[in-house]
Amino acid sequence: MKQFIERVKHHIKEMYGGNTYNPEVGKIVADFHLDRIIKNLKEVETNSQTKIHLGGSSLIDYKNRWVPPTLIENPPLDSCVMKEENFAPLLPVVSFVNFDEVINKHILTKGKPLAIYYFGSGSSANYKSILENTSSGNVTLNDILF
Repeated sequence: MKQFIERVKHHIKEMYGGNTYNPEVGKIVADFHLDRIIKNLKEVETNSQTKIHLGGSSLIDYKNRWVPPTLIENPPLDSCVMKEENFAPLLPVVSFVNFDEVINKHILTKGKPLAIYYFGSGSSANYKSILENTSSGNVTLNDILF
């Protein structure tokens, strides 16, 4: 997971400039949505098992409704960033041992997600299993939408 985190950090910094304000990152449409995002981020930031690699609530520009791309390692599975659609540039990352558990425990039991972001080989059995056994608005291979 460490190698994956480092690669994502590198690409976010390369594309968006890291933690500094960047007009290429869309703004949040309303204050009440921004308040929800801040609340959800603060929830995971207080968890000792969670690590924020980029971004975070302290870097949010409330006046301009701007949230920096935020990479969240190991958020609690029952946290809002894991249970709700974020509609913000937040990327929670959770490791796994058994891929069937990813589908059965983390996708199928949560309702239909808007998107599934898969990182790995497009010809792998795991990727094929995502396509064949889940339903979502979109499946993205080796990319994210911020």
